[in-house]
Amino acid sequence: LGYLPLEHPEVAAAEVDRVGDAVIAGAVAGFTASAGGGSRSLADPALDAVWARLVALDAPLLLHPGAVPDPRFDEFYLHNLLGNPVETALAAAQLLLGGALERFPGLRVGLVHGGGALPALIGRLQHGVDTARPGVPQGLDLRALARRLWVDDLAHDDAALALAAALVGEDHVLEGSDWPFPMGRLRPDAGRAVRGACGFVAGA
Repeated sequence: LGYLPLEHPEVAAAEVDRVGDAVIAGAVAGFTASAGGGSRSLADPALDAVWARLVALDAPLLLHPGAVPDPRFDEFYLHNLLGNPVETALAAAQLLLGGALERFPGLRVGLVHGGGALPALIGRLQHGVDTARPGVPQGLDLRALARRLWVDDLAHDDAALALAAALVGEDHVLEGSDWPFPMGRLRPDAGRAVRGACGFVAGA
């Protein structure tokens, strides 16, 4: 995966152009980027040039959360245990509410950690749309938009994985491992994990 520095949209767009031939040739599978944390909001229109280039290449983008900019998460390893799922949900909310998925219907975005907190909070986000909360765009069907996203199966809980699969669709659940890091599965077997939680075989 090529890395895109989304905090610098012009550089990220140039990087998509630079790596594009390798993507077309199959030498590079797509791109990854940091999201949430202290990085640029994915709702920023300055990123439209990046989204357009990814769509033109039909190249997927895998988002991994950035560091939590809050010292309260330093205790108990919460920057990872809680911070990563929250930052992933933040990035997803920016995509859903900011219009990128509507403006670029061919944009393919993957979220790690089972989609983070998004599957549990999608109803709350939709309620914000439906009740015209301040600054929230109106008329959006966030569940329909969320089915344009992909998630990996590293939720560490069958019920959480089932909730994520119900949100994005079983065919949008990807195998995740995080190997060799301790927050991943030591013996990746996405088929077994996904079958147990969702009743389908990964990749089928």
